[in-house]
Amino acid sequence: MNFVLKWITVIAVLAAGLFFLAHGLGVHIPKVEYKGPKAYDVPVGLFIVAAGIALAAFWKVETSTRTTVTNKFGSIVIEKVTKMFRGPGS
Repeated sequence: MNFVLKWITVIAVLAAGLFFLAHGLGVHIPKVEYKGPKAYDVPVGLFIVAAGIALAAFWKVETSTRTTVTNKFGSIVIEKVTKMFRGPGS
């Protein structure tokens, strides 16, 4: 679940940054009316895109699993496996 939440957040931030960049560069986006000062769209868009890239690179998602095994002497052995995910290539 955390892995999906991470990528939904990253995609939303990147889309917002690209929207600001496109609006600042004069690209018409149909059905979207944004009444903001044009002077700030490009720097804000660049900042938001950079923030999205930083989120994708540095947000680590950790998953852990526990396995309980009873050996032949009746004692319980607990194994914990932890995996760190940074992105699709990790």
